[in-house]
Amino acid sequence: MKLYVGNCNSHFSCNDLISEINQHTVEPNHGHLELEPNNPFYEESVYQTNLLKSVGYDENVVEYRHYQSGIHFSLNYSTMLGEITNCTPIMCWVSEIRPGKCTPWHWDINPWEHEHKKLGTLIRYFMFVTPPAPGHLFVTEDDAYYNEPQGSIYQYADIHSWHAGSNVGLLPKMLLTLTGYK
Repeated sequence: MKLYVGNCNSHFSCNDLISEINQHTVEPNHGHLELEPNNPFYEESVYQTNLLKSVGYDENVVEYRHYQSGIHFSLNYSTMLGEITNCTPIMCWVSEIRPGKCTPWHWDINPWEHEHKKLGTLIRYFMFVTPPAPGHLFVTEDDAYYNEPQGSIYQYADIHSWHAGSNVGLLPKMLLTLTGYK
């Protein structure tokens, strides 16, 4: 179920955020973060990885780059998003998917989730960072997002909502994810 929260435009410019990110080069990722077998989400990570491999996804198609708040862009963006969404930010990153690449069906595994839950009720949001462009697709559970206005913010139905993103266009696509607590 789509839950629109608002737009960041009255707080900051997505183009300024993109400019900060573009000053950095990060290596591409081709799947989940490697987890130790004693991590409570290890089995889920293995399950999702094997599921995607079994249907043919490989590192030639699955590719994304993560830019971290406080490293690749200012923490101020997380703070302002916390104000907009009325939550206290814990984790914030921007995922970039370049043309011809995707992040297939998955839910974001947070290896520190059990510790984060001690802070309060966890909540997760996503924001469209780049302007709408042909071929930029995002899907959560039963909802599809296409040509969303730059800066639009939505709340995930659940912190474990399944989702996917694809770029069949000609320009890089960026989506911000914010996890916080209330």
